[in-house]
Amino acid sequence: MKPYNCYICKSYNNKPYVRIKDSLNINSFTIVECDCGFCYVNPRPSEEELNKYYSTENYLPHSKGKGLLFLIYRIVQKITFFKKFILLSSLTNEKITHLDYGGGDGKFSTYLNSKKNITSSFFDPYYNNTLSADFKKDEYNIITLWHVLEHVYDLDVLFQNIGKSLKNKGKLVVAVPNFDSLEKNIYKENWAAYDLPRHLYHFNNISLDRLLQSKGYKIIKKKKMLFDTFYISILSSMKISNISVIKSLFISFFIIIKVIIKGPDYSSSLLYVCEKDK
Repeated sequence: MKPYNCYICKSYNNKPYVRIKDSLNINSFTIVECDCGFCYVNPRPSEEELNKYYSTENYLPHSKGKGLLFLIYRIVQKITFFKKFILLSSLTNEKITHLDYGGGDGKFSTYLNSKKNITSSFFDPYYNNTLSADFKKDEYNIITLWHVLEHVYDLDVLFQNIGKSLKNKGKLVVAVPNFDSLEKNIYKENWAAYDLPRHLYHFNNISLDRLLQSKGYKIIKKKKMLFDTFYISILSSMKISNISVIKSLFISFFIIIKVIIKGPDYSSSLLYVCEKDK
């Protein structure tokens, strides 16, 4: 494994934040906190080592499995597809040309292509049957990164690709787990959004603001992702006990009320709508 500096401020000055067992229960990984406040996995495994964490049947976005967890995931997915479609439709009056970067098995693109005035493609470097994206210049007016940014091994390559392919004044939609979410302190090491080592970076609203603005994107809207609270709480509680799953529903209601009061910066996931500004 190789040590890394902070992607936000480039400093090597950091301190251990927490050490968590990985999603396969094989190794433990350390999340460090930089002097600037950004948290990330350090040291991190190689890309080749990371592949085994995406090829497992337990990784839901790539899975065709069965069971309660998979059923919950598919139900949530169907609901969120509709909500995402409504959001994208509100961002432009033109025909939508869309790229779902990190789109897994392409189900969201397939869903969008069934709608009028939308052409959608997807690309995912960790999915074996992904379509090949050429990243042609000014090809898309909307690019989405649904829970992708935290996974990307080389963020420079990511932003080069989307910067080339997104039209000027095009919209970039980014969703990531929120490291300042209220349920993280409740579930502690069982918080599902740690998901080590697949989640290499752990953003809050401050670090995500800094990253996107440094890459030339103007943040035009922040939205609450209230439904994610139920999903993440259920996944987290399933690591503890069956009774905890029931308790998680009550915890979720409590958290949602607080998020409604405190605002999207405390939501389980951060959802930003940005505009290409350079």
